[in-house]
Amino acid sequence: MKIVRWFLVCVPGFSLILLTLIKQAPWSQESFIWAAQPAATTPRFQATNLGAVSAFKLPPLTLPQPEPAPELVLNLPFNRLSEPDHVFIPGFHDFGPGAKLKGMNYPEFEAYVQRIQALGYQNLTTQKLLDFLHGKEPLTGKWVLFTFDDGYGGQFEAAQILHRYGYTTLLGIISNHVVTGGDKLNQAQIAELLTQGHELASHTSEHCALALPAGNYANFYATPTGGTWENCNPNVASLLNQNQVAFQLGDSKAVMEKTFGVAVRAIIYPYGYYNDITYQESLNAGYVLGFRFPSQVNQDIHSYSHTLELPRMRIMRGASL
Repeated sequence: MKIVRWFLVCVPGFSLILLTLIKQAPWSQESFIWAAQPAATTPRFQATNLGAVSAFKLPPLTLPQPEPAPELVLNLPFNRLSEPDHVFIPGFHDFGPGAKLKGMNYPEFEAYVQRIQALGYQNLTTQKLLDFLHGKEPLTGKWVLFTFDDGYGGQFEAAQILHRYGYTTLLGIISNHVVTGGDKLNQAQIAELLTQGHELASHTSEHCALALPAGNYANFYATPTGGTWENCNPNVASLLNQNQVAFQLGDSKAVMEKTFGVAVRAIIYPYGYYNDITYQESLNAGYVLGFRFPSQVNQDIHSYSHTLELPRMRIMRGASL
């Protein structure tokens, strides 16, 4: 009887104390459940949406203002086609019949290249661009650096067209997509293009957005797609933390240098998005050139403040000069 009496008295008392503690603790049901889950063993996205941004009071993303090296020439005209002396950096995606992202078919692209040549544009390599940027050589005349994003298979024939007219391109390759194949360039094709003088740039490991447009988070949603890099989908932008940005930049560079035996010195930012973290981690990874598109993060296609913030012009079907 004493044991029964003890249970009748003590158990309700302990229950009341426990309920009081739970109510006073700064936990929610969701956070309590999350804390009980085991830690992730693979890198995962720090996914976000508008609600999450408001809840965590994330600061607006800002462009970096790095101090340029003293010898850096900051008045080079980029993409100002009316200037007699300028650097033109057109950015392309897919090519051929049914090209994605409003890409050009081959006859249209060849006509575009013919027009470039007729206007007197000289072929620009990354090394010559660095010489211009650091004042080792004066910029005289019109120069064009073709850039191809995403490594679509149709770029192989487009690069052959450039080769026939004496031009090269900077191939922005997503390193993990070389393995998966599909409609992308394979390892043998990339190797052949390198022997023709075309150059290789990183387009990260998985084509994850390295930043989000400041003040425009509402247009971007993280939808789980599975895999090691959950939510990393070419059609979905997700917010990566700094370690994940560093991995996307560093791993792709290391993998492609080992695979193809060439130095990868340039990064072409997915979607063109670029911010202070991107800048710092690109420096840490060893990139010396970075290319962006105008976007809600980067509005001006003409200006730059560092060699890791060079502007391009996106060229699509129907474009003319």
